[in-house]
Formats: sequence, structure tokens, C-alpha cells
Amino acid sequence: MDMEVWLKSSVSMAQQLLVSEIHATFIESGFMGYTETPIDDKSDSCHCCTSSYYYTLPALVANNNDGTQPPPPPPPLVQVEFQASGNLLTACGHLVRKDSNMHSLCLDKSGELAAAINRGDLSELRRKIKDGMCFPLLINISEEAGLTGPSSLSTLPDELKIVIMTMVPGTTLAVMECVCGSLRSLSSSRDYQLWATKFRQEFGDREVPFRPFEAPNWNWKERFIYIARDRKRRRDDEMSRMGEVRRRFLALRMRRPSN
Repeated sequence: MDMEVWLKSSVSMAQQLLVSEIHATFIESGFMGYTETPIDDKSDSCHCCTSSYYYTLPALVANNNDGTQPPPPPPPLVQVEFQASGNLLTACGHLVRKDSNMHSLCLDKSGELAAAINRGDLSELRRKIKDGMCFPLLINISEEAGLTGPSSLSTLPDELKIVIMTMVPGTTLAVMECVCGSLRSLSSSRDYQLWATKFRQEFGDREVPFRPFEAPNWNWKERFIYIARDRKRRRDDEMSRMGEVRRRFLALRMRRPSN
């Protein structure tokens, strides 16, 4: 879509896009849509929601009633509600029961959504939906139904997460941060100093040319990134020099007259 057209479009159009992406991501994550509105919905719903949708797990509705018995009660459900206020779009997801944890996602129509439309790539939006809503709600509904929850690093205690993240390379840790907000917060916590440990593991206490990170605003992650990029640049330069020497050597051999 053209950027100018998008910015002039109505908020309802942006909300339709958000609803579509959230629905697709929920289905991809293992949920299924539930079309019947539960009668005993006692959850703390958002009072200003503009639309609402329900989801459950296929395993919870596999045994359908054959019509000879009274209909069974609704399975555990997840309710996703959408709100619009100005350019802000909010999606709130929670279990359909009292005192359920709320998982929400707030986006600016002219900010993050506009940037995603401009790039023509909604993968970052889908990652945020999965990380901030789908996965925690999948854990919640599995616990509510007595099912085995999804196997995931995020379900482990923080102490075990730190042990695992200490064992992986720094580049892998950076990737883990990109795909999971809770791991990103944990790895950046001052209580664990994980990036300081990772820096010393991979680089030791060696001096860095120009020592740019002596400034107090440089954290350990920034120091790690600087050293890693410096090493890559030096390695690339060395490979380039070796390639140039090889090309010159082959050129000289080709010019040498044969006897």
C-alpha cells in the first residue's frame, strides 16, 4: 500500500489490519477460533473495546457432542479485544475468567504500523504479537485446561535461563534477545550482568584500540558489539588482502611467457 494512502486511511482500516495479523498469528501458534460467545463470561473485559474475538485450543473441543446429551460447557477460552483511540490501536488478550492476567499490544497507526507498511514487511509485527500475546496466552490456557504447556525457554525459572544464556555464544544471545522480550529484559538486568560475563568469556580483559567504551554511558552489550564488529572488520580486511595477493600472483603467472 502507498504510504500516503495509508496515513490518510481511517483508523478502522488500520484496526482491520491488526485484527487480521493477530488472527493469523494466533492460528499459526496453535489456537482456533471460537464463534460462540460464552454465557458465563465473568472476565474483566475492556469497557471501551470496539470488537472482541474468542480462541481456544483444538484439543479442548475434539470430543464434540453427538446431540443426544446436553451441550457441554464452553471450553477454556481466550478473549482478544481491540480498542482504538486516536492513532493508537490496542489489543488485549486474557483468559475468560475472573482475575486473569492481561497481555496487551499497543501500536501507533502512524508509527510502528506505518513503518511496517512502508517496508512491506509485517514479520516484526507478527513477532511482537507472538511474543507479547500468543505465547503467554498459550501457556495460560494450557495451565487452565490441565494440558502440558508448550516447551519453551521462557517457561523455565530465571536462574535456569541465565545458566543457559551464559553457555551460548554472544551472537546467539543477541538473536535470543531479538525474538523474546522477556529474555531481552533478563539479559540486560543489572542483577545478572550477563553481557559482562559474556564479554569476558569471549574477549577476556584485552585492551581495545582507542578504548571507546570507557565513557560511562557504554554498557557491556555495546562493548561486546564494538569488539565483535572490530574483529569482523579485521577478518574481512585480511581476507580481502589475501584475495588481492592471490589475484596478482595469478595475473603474473599468466603474463609469464612460456618456454
